[in-house]
Amino acid sequence: MSKSRTIGAGLPSRGRRARYFIIVGLALLVVFGGLAAFNYVLKPMFIAKFVATMQTQPPVPVTVAKAASEQWRGELPAIGTVEAVRGVTISPLVAGRVEAIMIESGQWVKAGDTILKLDDSTERAQLQAAIADLRLKDLNLIRARELAERGNIAQANLDTAIAQRDQAAAQVELIRAQINQKTIVAPFAGRLGIRQANLGQYLAAGAAIVTLQSIDPIFLNFTLPEREIPRLKVGQTVRATLEGIRDKAFAGKITSLDAKVDEATRNLMVQATLDNKDGQLVPGMFARLTVALAEERQLVVVPETAVTFSLYGDSVYVVVPKKDKDGKPVGSADKPELMVERRFVRVAERRDGKAGLSEGVKEGESVVTSGQLRLQPNSGVVIDDRKVLEPPKERPRP
Repeated sequence: MSKSRTIGAGLPSRGRRARYFIIVGLALLVVFGGLAAFNYVLKPMFIAKFVATMQTQPPVPVTVAKAASEQWRGELPAIGTVEAVRGVTISPLVAGRVEAIMIESGQWVKAGDTILKLDDSTERAQLQAAIADLRLKDLNLIRARELAERGNIAQANLDTAIAQRDQAAAQVELIRAQINQKTIVAPFAGRLGIRQANLGQYLAAGAAIVTLQSIDPIFLNFTLPEREIPRLKVGQTVRATLEGIRDKAFAGKITSLDAKVDEATRNLMVQATLDNKDGQLVPGMFARLTVALAEERQLVVVPETAVTFSLYGDSVYVVVPKKDKDGKPVGSADKPELMVERRFVRVAERRDGKAGLSEGVKEGESVVTSGQLRLQPNSGVVIDDRKVLEPPKERPRP
């Protein structure tokens, strides 16, 4: 009885498994069939539709400018620092109390002008004692010579008197030198900085009193890459502009080239000398400058906005007539359809918002100056003749 139930109970289970496999098979057939239909039917249709849409996109409005051929005199841009021809921090050689101050902060002084005096009363008293001792030694030397001439004194005693007199004279000169050191004078003509000593203050030897800078003329130090060394020579003209003086350019000449190249940066230190009669240039100022070279070369010049700078190379978009498969222009003779070609260029120099190209663009060709972000190679374009938005003028800094 139980055996027949067991055999009968297995039949429905096998039927359910068969239906399960059939359902799974149908589901897989639907999935793989759908994927096959998408890859071989729908996907090509979508791609063809996308390509057709791309080909029928309206032309991109752009602004253009004509490339012009110009002769540019060579220039080397650089940045530098203004430095004084001579600059020192004035300090006393000996310690002492400040007795008198003869200058004010920022004052112009001449070589030898008195800056400050230290108390020298002690040294002056010592000088009087040393002078009195010198007089005594002079009298002793006179007596010793008279005695030596009569043979009443040994030569050794005369030599001792001479040595004592010379020692006394040297002591006088030493004290006078110490007194002179208590008067601090300007070693050269220039402009003083901010005074750091006050009346009655005790100054140690070497303490800073004030800075002195000789700033007319003044140095402008800068560096250039070692590859530019053959193009540099003493006497070349330098034009510099400074951050705080925007309305004026300072002219000078190269006066010195360093004797070695910096091994760390592979740059050469160059020094130019500039006139600074009005004192506008202050040591430590940051300057942008250009070195004028004697060489001249012919370049194709385009607006700097036309050049796209990237790690893969500099490029421009050149506007050319669109052509069909047979190479014939598309559109009417009065209004031909236009497209762009992307060309890689070599930028030789940049100045005043212009880029000088040594290759990539010919004179007279039209280059795109705005709208490049929407362009691809061979994109259709239409020239926008409306006035280009001018950049706002720079506001003066507070």
